This record gives sequence, structure tokens and C-alpha cells, in this order.
Amino acid sequence: MKDFLPTVLGTAAIVIVQSQVTLAQTIDEVKAIAEKVTVKIETPGYPGSGVIVGKNGNTYYVLTARHVIKGVNPGEEVYINTHDGEFYQLDTTKIENLPNNIDLSLLQFKSDRVYPLATISEYNYRLYQKRDYENRLFSDASNKQYVFVSGFPLGLEQKVFSSGILFDNSATAIAYQPDPSNPELLGGYELIYTNLTHPGMSGGAVFDTKGRLVGIHGRADGLKIGEEDEIIQDYLDEVGSPVRIKIGLSQGIPIQFFVSWASNRTVFGSLNIDNTAPPSLNQRVVDNWQPPIQIEDQNNPYHWLEKGNQLWRIGRVAEARGAFTKAIELREDLYLAWFAKGFASGFDQKFGIALEACNKAIQLQVNPSNYKYEAYRCKAGALQELQRFEPALDSLNEAIKFNNNNSADFLAQGELRYALGQYRGALESLNEAIEIRKIQNLPPLALLYNNRGLVQLELGKHELALEDVETAIEIDSNYVPAWRNKGLILETIEQNEESLTAYDKAIQLDSEDHHVWTNRGFVLYKLERYEEAKESLETALKIKPDYQPAMNSLQELILEMQ
Repeated sequence: MKDFLPTVLGTAAIVIVQSQVTLAQTIDEVKAIAEKVTVKIETPGYPGSGVIVGKNGNTYYVLTARHVIKGVNPGEEVYINTHDGEFYQLDTTKIENLPNNIDLSLLQFKSDRVYPLATISEYNYRLYQKRDYENRLFSDASNKQYVFVSGFPLGLEQKVFSSGILFDNSATAIAYQPDPSNPELLGGYELIYTNLTHPGMSGGAVFDTKGRLVGIHGRADGLKIGEEDEIIQDYLDEVGSPVRIKIGLSQGIPIQFFVSWASNRTVFGSLNIDNTAPPSLNQRVVDNWQPPIQIEDQNNPYHWLEKGNQLWRIGRVAEARGAFTKAIELREDLYLAWFAKGFASGFDQKFGIALEACNKAIQLQVNPSNYKYEAYRCKAGALQELQRFEPALDSLNEAIKFNNNNSADFLAQGELRYALGQYRGALESLNEAIEIRKIQNLPPLALLYNNRGLVQLELGKHELALEDVETAIEIDSNYVPAWRNKGLILETIEQNEESLTAYDKAIQLDSEDHHVWTNRGFVLYKLERYEEAKESLETALKIKPDYQPAMNSLQELILEMQ
């Protein structure tokens, strides 16, 4: 079966140099790690956060978001405040900014004390949904991957350890990527998570369930509203004064940007790197912390928008919808209230409600009008999940008219064109998505090449199809969909033994993928290995008893064996 990977709805050597480095098994252990490696960065302006990642002699290295120290000049006094209450002056002459406007900087301070280093994760988290357009079967989203953000919120006394779910690690949910030609705009945001954050937490660590560093927190989806209710800012750097309103998720820079850049630098020799899978939590994650709502007046609809956004992000979805409804009752023509209701409803799998709310947002006047871009994206995502592919494509095309600089939109456009059998158009869309990421200095995505390989297969371009899925595997050697689709392509060109090898690799990586077991059974049937084929199909049905392609193939095989 040919599975496309989706666009989502919405906007090295291991050298351990210190004995204190540990990996966690529980939330409390993750929190204990975060407590010791997270630092506060005191600048002449607003403070931020950072994380200790390396050491060389008595020099410690701190990773943070570049915008935290953006206005700092050489010689200015900046201090690193460690977990034991010590203050160390930052050597501002040795600040290293990552290239290509990536929003990361590496700082240095000196100390004779022993501080633990954060362990870095190179595990590539699987955050995709399988969509079988041939049989119109959409799987549920992948298992939740909990993450934790540690930082120092502005105006609050204590460090915050915020729980949430890693939603996306390929930037498909991000609406705006900064223009790489503008040195004032910083990017690299590819991690998206539900954790609640607050100004001052920029530069803080994003940890997985093993207590490993997966990213650096930097900003939040949201809109800054002016005195006349005009929208004056697209997204919110989490540094500086508190912002007016947040609608959406939190965003960070994947740690892989730093590891790649640091590979030929002194700091690399002291990095603690681990690439194993994170453990599943055997405890329920409850996070009651919420940042302060900036507008206290409950007669102001923006109060309820902020409250609703916080509630749905900590899993109190029904209350969130009530808050958005309250905002609409207070001001029925408020674009942001309808968009927020649609946006949150989509993430909650309430696609009918999302469609209705985003349609209403599109109908309302908003200044400037290009802010309807988000509502059109929301509508397209809801229609896609409802399997109404043609109107979904129409809505997405409307969004692209307002903003044609987002590779995620062309990825989604390619997927929808694929679903509609428009394979040449799908190829054009995916080519555009790949090109945009190159222009924006973003790394290649395995899912983009995987999906383009499937389109090439439909166009009969078998060599190009195989080349694309092999590129996906080069990007991520453990990428199950690419191994599965490599098997499919090889099967199509009658290289059945090689196809079987690819399917076996996919199963080794994910033994619960019923698609692979089904396809593998068909290849074994072609190789006249009937008993093995039967076992493979039966395994597929144990995983998903109602999977019709496996049922049909098994019935045909049993008849053949009689």
C-alpha cells in the first residue's frame, strides 16, 4: 500500500567527561536534570534562558536562542546564573552565532566548579500519520511523545518546568519561516510542541522523556495586537515584555542544527550524545502551570482567547472551546476568535467544528487581509481530514496566494494533488517545497523525498522514484516509510528479492506496521513462498483485523494453496 505522509492542520562520538551525566526514567528525574543544566542569562535588556552543553578545561559552553543576546555588544556585562545561585560573567567577545540566520548562539563562561552537561538526543522522533489514499484509510496520529521545556519566565520568581507533547519536528505546522536574506529575521524553527511558555523562557531547553536535549525553545505562535486591534506582529519571540495574545503552539530549534555546526569545533569533544529511542512514560503527565494572562478584564474577548489557548494546550479541551465561545459572544465579528476555535478544534480531531469556524474567520474582514492565510490553511486541513480533497486543495491554493514562501503548504498541495490523481501537479508542488527549503537554508526532509518518490512511481519514473526514497533513507536511515516504499518500488519493477529485503528492514524498525506485513506477504506470494506469505498476511491482520487489503490477499492466497 502506498502511504503519503501528511502536512498537519494548523498554523557522533560519545565523549562523557563528567560523572554527573545521567539519563532519566521518570518525570521527576527529567526535572532534576533540567534543574541543574538550565541557566538564566542576565543581559542589559531582558533576561533569557540557556542550557549547559559542553566543557573544555574550566570553560563551560551554554547554548541559547540568538535573539536572547541579539543586542549585546562586546564588553557589555552579561551574566550566567547557574542552579547553585552563582553568577559568572559571560565572555561577550566569544559569542558564536550559528550561520544562515539560525536562531542559536553558543556562549562561554569560566568556572572551577563542576556542573553537569545536558545529554543531547540524536534520535529522530517519528511524528507522522499514515494516509493510504488508494483505500481512503487514514491512521490515527502517532503515539504521543512528551517533552518538557525548562526556563525562567519574565517576572516570575522560579524556574518553570513545563510539560507538553512534541507535535511536529519537520516544520509542517509552522505558518511563517523568516526570510533568510534578512539578517534581522532569525529562523530554523522546526520543533513544535504544546508546552505553555512565557517571555524569558527563550533559549531554554526542550527535553525528551529521557532527560535529553532535543531543542532550544525560542518563540510561540501568536499575534501581537496594537491599540486599535490591528495585527502588528506574526509570531512572538519569547524574550522581552509580555505579549498581547497567543493562539497556537510553542516553537523551538532542533538540536541537530547545533550538533552539525559544532562537529568541527572544540565544544564537540565534550558533547554527550545519545541516539537511542526515548522511553514511554509509565505515569500520567499532568501540568497545572499556566503563564499569567496579560489581559485580566473578563469583558475583553482577548482575555478569553488567551485563556482558551492555554486550556487546550494542557488538555482541557472542552473548557477551551467554552472560552473561545465566550470570546465570540463578546465580539461576534472578531476574526481571531473564530480562527482560534477552528485551529484548536482541528487539533482535537473535531474537523467539522474546525471547518465551520475557519469558514467564518474567512468571511470576516481582517486588516491586513493576508491574515486570512491562516484561516484558509485551517480550512484546508479540516477538509483534508474529512477526505474532501478537491475543496481542500482549493482552500490551500487560496492560502498560497497570500503567502507562497512556506514549504509546508507546497508539501500539502502535493499531497492533495496526489490524492486527486494529479501526479504531474503533485511533482511540481513537491519540487517547489524542496527548493524553498534550500533557499531558506533548512535541512532536507526525508518525508518530502519519500513522497516525491511515490509521485515518481505513479508517473512510471521508476529510477527517479527509487533515487528519491534512497535519498530519504540517506537523510534518515531509520525512516520506516522510505524503506516500505523502497520495497514497493522494487516490487513494481519485479526486483522481488530486493523488495523483500527492504520490507524486512521496515519491519525490523517497526514491527507493528500492518501495511508492510501486507506488502511483504504479496512479495512472498510472488516468490511462491506461500506459507511465509500466509504468516505475513496473518500478522498484518493481528495488528489490524479489519484491514481489507490484507483480508482480500489472504483469501486469494488460501484459494491458491488449496
